[in-house]
Formats: sequence, C-alpha cells, structure tokens
Amino acid sequence: MSQLSESKRMEELVSSYHSSGQTQKDFAKAHVLTEGKLHYWIKKLSVPLEEEEPLPEFIPLDLSFPGRESKFIIILTADGMKIQIPV
Repeated sequence: MSQLSESKRMEELVSSYHSSGQTQKDFAKAHVLTEGKLHYWIKKLSVPLEEEEPLPEFIPLDLSFPGRESKFIIILTADGMKIQIPV
C-alpha cells in the first residue's frame, strides 16, 4: 500500500473513530489495528498543518551618544527586514 493511500485510509478511520463513541482500544480491535497505531494517527491528524505563531515584536532602542560617530552592524533577513545594531 502506498504511503498516500495509507494516510488516506487512516484519515478515514480516525474520522470513523471520532464518530463511533468507542474507546481507542475497542475501535482498534474492531478494525484490526494496534492501539498504538490508532493513537499515533489520531495525534498526527489533530495537529493543524500550519500553526500560525505570532510575529515577534521589536522595540526600537536609541543607544546613540552625542559626539560619537555612529557605527552599526546591519543584518538583512531573507524576507527583506533590515536590523541595525549599534556598536
């Protein structure tokens, strides 16, 4: 059985399990699965594919000193963000 068809089969079984009202042990036994495999797929399919994490917030700091030449380390991120760190 291909990995894709196994995933689809388990997705259908997990959906059936949720609506069955049975315990994991009873459902697994009735569908010739190990309880561990059923538990694994229930857990795997319950996690959203892409969890959105909040974006980090940056607070600008002014560390300049009057009369001193300002020097910076500049970091450019892959998404185009520019970070200047005074040195």
